[in-house]
Amino acid sequence: MHKLRSVMNKGRAWVASVQKRWTHLVVTGMAFWASEANASSSGGGLPWDQPLTTLANDLTGPVALSISVIAFAVTGFMMIWGGEMTDFMKTMVRIIFAISVVTGGTGLYTKFFGGSGAVF
Repeated sequence: MHKLRSVMNKGRAWVASVQKRWTHLVVTGMAFWASEANASSSGGGLPWDQPLTTLANDLTGPVALSISVIAFAVTGFMMIWGGEMTDFMKTMVRIIFAISVVTGGTGLYTKFFGGSGAVF
């Protein structure tokens, strides 16, 4: 009898825990949804909107995709067969490799899925 009560109490505690988490999830989702709706209904554009839009379009265009594929291949070969590069050169190659992966990934995502991916 004692074991049955213990199991039932644990079950009730688990249900209460799930209900509490679900409530937190719903309330948080509603808060984000409300803040997004208020943010989208704001007034005119800010002065840096146009330059940032231009930069985003430049980083996702066909030329940027081509350059990122070439940079990916060259830096990949440099990492594999680079041999005796200095630490500074290795760091620069890794940075260029990372930038080419981010830029190329954004371009490929846009090309394959039709959406726009985050640049950074």
